[in-house]
Amino acid sequence: MIRYLAILAAGFAIAVTGAAAQTQATVTVSTTAALVQAVANQPDGTIIEVTGGTYSGVTLRRTTAGSVAVQPTAGATVRFSDRVEIYSPRVTFTRLDFAGGWVVWDGVRDNQFINTTGKYLYIFGGINTSVIGGSYGPSANTYSFISATAPGAPVPTNILIDGVTFHDYTRTTPDGHTECLHAVSVQTFTIRNSRFINCAVMDLFLTINPNSPLPFRNLTIENNFFGRTIQGGFFSMFVDARQSFENVVVRFNSFAQAPIFEVAETGTPKPLVNFVVDSNLGEQWGYMCNPQVVYRNNVWFDGARPVSTVAKCGATDIGLEDTADPGWVNQATTDLHLKAGSVAINRGNQSSFPVADIDGDGRSAPDAGADELAGTPPPPPPVVLAAPTNLRITASNRSTVTLAWDYTATVPITGFRFYVNGVRVSTGTNPAQRSTRFGVKRGTTATLGVAAYTATASSITSSLQVVR
Repeated sequence: MIRYLAILAAGFAIAVTGAAAQTQATVTVSTTAALVQAVANQPDGTIIEVTGGTYSGVTLRRTTAGSVAVQPTAGATVRFSDRVEIYSPRVTFTRLDFAGGWVVWDGVRDNQFINTTGKYLYIFGGINTSVIGGSYGPSANTYSFISATAPGAPVPTNILIDGVTFHDYTRTTPDGHTECLHAVSVQTFTIRNSRFINCAVMDLFLTINPNSPLPFRNLTIENNFFGRTIQGGFFSMFVDARQSFENVVVRFNSFAQAPIFEVAETGTPKPLVNFVVDSNLGEQWGYMCNPQVVYRNNVWFDGARPVSTVAKCGATDIGLEDTADPGWVNQATTDLHLKAGSVAINRGNQSSFPVADIDGDGRSAPDAGADELAGTPPPPPPVVLAAPTNLRITASNRSTVTLAWDYTATVPITGFRFYVNGVRVSTGTNPAQRSTRFGVKRGTTATLGVAAYTATASSITSSLQVVR
């Protein structure tokens, strides 16, 4: 008689997948309670798939070592109607709608948000937090916020914002200080390839509060589109003169509205140490040049304001007088891609630049700003093959078992490869094949695997352990 290793748990449906050398479980949950339990207890590498619907009251705490991933089931939309409280480390969230926002709390480490959407993001003392792709907004009278929670509490550290769109953050009162993204004292902070559109007061506000005395350290802001603010703001990006900054690079950004690296009006200014502004394209005026900042290769324009003098803060900067548009496709809609003939073409730093622009196009003879007009198209995405599913034994005798599986192709495949205990034993060339025979004698245990393949790619190996 054949015995199968099965996992049974109330509220879960579990399939065994993954590379033959390391079993990976996929767990399907359909209630808030089941989701909370799965994040807390499932082993390292588990994929937690959430069925479509709206969920509320979600507070996540992981009590087991290792990491898990949370994502919708295939084709589903998963929405969290109120704020998701994250006290759990080592979780990757993918393609989820945080309609009520989310918060990563003090000292919680190693969380990723990939192609997620939401009202706002709060990183309150989170460490190694990455937000990659997706969008945040709209929101009224609240903003995305990165800060410590109290004096002595953990300070946000190693924060990445990459390819995110922040949009339509508005205020309903004239004294509301509503930005798209507000940050305080972050240690190692990268914002790149992102877009800020229809922000009320500022797109990006880098400032102080009583919760942390630390300066910003190791800050990189590159390849971003900063749109004009919509409700009374004067600047797209604000670097507060009351705060200290160390090791900052602001490069290859496009600013539809002036950024300000604020000069203290009274007293001793806070130090800006190794603060470089390089190869940006945007609005800027001469009175805003900060002597603590190193300016290189920027292209500034004055917005055609006759009472202001355009900036030329560094020797290699270019200042465009009486200019409202430096050659963008549509400044009003924050489409800050370059048009042919823009003065920014080939004006960026020719020796130090991001390898690609905001769209992933390669740079050569770099243009100032976030867009490279004649950039090399990005390479095609790698072919990702679906893995076989629903592995099962359908027949057996003294020395063999027959393994069957289901398969839904995402691209045409050549066939399947077969593994025993992680070692490939045979290769099939029939893409319609759905079963094969393995040599597994009675009294032995074996991990059987099957993977789809083409001439250039292979799926992960789905596995089933059989005890005879």
